[in-house]
Amino acid sequence: MKRFFFSILLYLAAINFVCLLSPNIVVAADGFVNNLSPKIGTDTVITSLYAKTPAEKEYIEKVVAMRDAGEIPYDTFYSAYRYAIKKDKDRRFYYFENTLATFCEGKRISLPNVSGLHKTRYY
Repeated sequence: MKRFFFSILLYLAAINFVCLLSPNIVVAADGFVNNLSPKIGTDTVITSLYAKTPAEKEYIEKVVAMRDAGEIPYDTFYSAYRYAIKKDKDRRFYYFENTLATFCEGKRISLPNVSGLHKTRYY
């Protein structure tokens, strides 16, 4: 009987110890989650979105430059990029362009205008 109460007491002490550490675990996990989305370079974005025309490549270069300058929040850029990557290869750029435009429209961020880029909006 004493062993049973000792094991329950030890179990409760372990739970209490974990609860005391939980704020530190959350901060560490949050820092780790932010590191899971590394800065993606221009070449990687161009190749993974299958940008074909020079206008599409120029658009990506300008958007990545805006991201690096801090004009576009990184989480907005990365969300649009990850959404587009899951689509068909032929349509990835158009999904990226549309998703980024929709996100930035909601945040009142103006995106670059590139001549020769066929803007398509899917609703």
